[in-house]
Amino acid sequence: MQSILRVGGAVCVMTAVLATWVSAATLQEQLDAKRDAFLETAEPDKVADFQAGIDQVAASGVLQSAKQVGDIAPDFSLNSASGLRISLQERLKYGPVVLIWYRGEWCPYCNIQLQEYQKYAAEFERAGATLIAISPQTHDHTLSTLKKNDLGFQVLSDPNHQVAERYGIAYRVPTVIQKHFEGHIDLDEYSGEKSRRLPLTATYVIDTDGMITYAFIDPDYKKRADPAEVLREVQKLR
Repeated sequence: MQSILRVGGAVCVMTAVLATWVSAATLQEQLDAKRDAFLETAEPDKVADFQAGIDQVAASGVLQSAKQVGDIAPDFSLNSASGLRISLQERLKYGPVVLIWYRGEWCPYCNIQLQEYQKYAAEFERAGATLIAISPQTHDHTLSTLKKNDLGFQVLSDPNHQVAERYGIAYRVPTVIQKHFEGHIDLDEYSGEKSRRLPLTATYVIDTDGMITYAFIDPDYKKRADPAEVLREVQKLR
């Protein structure tokens, strides 16, 4: 086939190689590839602004306010994309809970993250854990996130960052980044409020007694907890 359709064959080979790489790559490797693609095309000033924004988030105090390993996880009750009311306390009756915060469906890094966690959803279930993703998005955008990523776990809306505030991970988006969102990403429309805030893309493992046993907290939105690592932390709780 390659000798007959050299160009098409080459494309097919490359497509197959790329698909194999994506399936084998870790979450962070996929996120790094997305970052590298951005760096190749973005203007230097834009790259510098986004890095400055990350540095400002790191210096804002949110890393210190975020809940840590050994803390008791604040209870909450939020609506899911499917219209259910999901309570942390109720879910903990059946096993550990994994909480994943993401920024919104507009964030390509978040979609990569959610899709990768979906690949591990059955393994988390076998380990007895409930997998929950949370964002400040409205119900409609939360439902859209669930559908377009074909997610089989709970995806919740956190209006006005009520739960993110309890976990200490809500921060105001630095002005240096907000200017690049204008005309492209309307945070007010996605969240239904005008605070221009986002949550850290944190991940927590919470044991049945409510204690946080694993915490991934980073000011850089391009870095996320690897699901394989999180799964191992859940399995330690058996």
